[in-house]
Amino acid sequence: MRPDDQTGETPVATGEEQPLPARVRRRRRRGAPMVWRWIGTGAIIGFALLGAYAMTSDNVNEATRQSYSATTAVGFMGILGACIGALVAAVVLALVMGRDRR
Repeated sequence: MRPDDQTGETPVATGEEQPLPARVRRRRRRGAPMVWRWIGTGAIIGFALLGAYAMTSDNVNEATRQSYSATTAVGFMGILGACIGALVAAVVLALVMGRDRR
């Protein structure tokens, strides 16, 4: 046991050793966000949203009265949703990165 630095007295032993404090881990500040993860996440969310919409809506073209199968409708709407979601994610990412640089 070490003497107390402030009073010069030796602390009384209580029978239980005090645990040493755990090392504090400092996280390094990350750099720019990973672009492809943002865009991929936006594409997946867009595909899921418009794919779910296609599953719950009527799959009939009003102009020609032609009916589409559920898988075809989910495929087309999912691809459209993925493109829109990726575009929205890219715009949000550009706004976030632009704000960090100011």
